[in-house]
Amino acid sequence: MYPWLKEKEGGRTKKIFGAEDVPKEVLEDFLKSEQRTEIVSSIVPPGRFEIAFSIAQQGRKGEFWGDEDALGVFGVMERRNVAEGWPKMVVFHGLDDTAVPVDGSVEFEEKVRGKFGKGHLKLVLEKGEHGFDGEADLEETGWLKEGLEGIAEAWLGA
Repeated sequence: MYPWLKEKEGGRTKKIFGAEDVPKEVLEDFLKSEQRTEIVSSIVPPGRFEIAFSIAQQGRKGEFWGDEDALGVFGVMERRNVAEGWPKMVVFHGLDDTAVPVDGSVEFEEKVRGKFGKGHLKLVLEKGEHGFDGEADLEETGWLKEGLEGIAEAWLGA
């Protein structure tokens, strides 16, 4: 859900969750610290938010998550043979998301549709901030139920 697929060209236009920019020194100090050598498999928010915010605010995503062309989903999709197809998937993204720009999801859906045709990727855009779907109920939320139609069958045979 709301995947950070690519950096927004021209930089960020909105503050993440309305928060002030994190000073560059916060990330640099973290990278020089002992904390960086600890293996952390999960962390409860807001732990390390300021590190993630700093990475996003400075446009340094590729430095930490890998080169977009080599490792990113756009590169994987572009290298995939049309005959291989594309797995059915659904992406939910909030139109007001300040943490992960929605335009990456929109562009990805367009490119998948352009290469593999309709029906491979369902993009559901709803009003809301990052994490807007956290309290969504399958039975009470029409967009969630509609978004998942066909996906469960494709992945689970159910």
